[in-house]
Amino acid sequence: MGLDMFLKGKKCVNSCKSNETNKYLSSISELLPQYEHIPNLFIEYEWYLRQANAIHAWFINNVQNGKETYDEVEITRSQMQQLLDLVCKVLSSPSCAQTLLPTTTKFRFQEYDDFYFSYLKSTRDILQSILHDKLYDNYWQFTYYACW
Repeated sequence: MGLDMFLKGKKCVNSCKSNETNKYLSSISELLPQYEHIPNLFIEYEWYLRQANAIHAWFINNVQNGKETYDEVEITRSQMQQLLDLVCKVLSSPSCAQTLLPTTTKFRFQEYDDFYFSYLKSTRDILQSILHDKLYDNYWQFTYYACW
């Protein structure tokens, strides 16, 4: 058992007013004519990181007001962009890792080794996909949570 971290995205399909969504909802109405109102339909996607303690510490300090909680907490696009910028800075200048995105003594994995930079690259890739892929439009809501 170790630190398992999740970034979850959720989108209410009904709240999107696009031609594609309207076609989708119309097809559901045809399949379910007995319903006057179609229940909310959600799309969810979850990204996973393991034992990335510097990233978890960043969430505690910047999203959870310094308090570790195992509940899902909302994370904004702005916060994700801040983390992405920080991760990219550390990846481009690894000697700044200890200052910009430090590990914490609270967790076992405290080295600035290949594993540290590997989870930074994974974090970068996840955040870039969310922030730059048109699939994840402004109708998506994101949460973060971790467990031991």
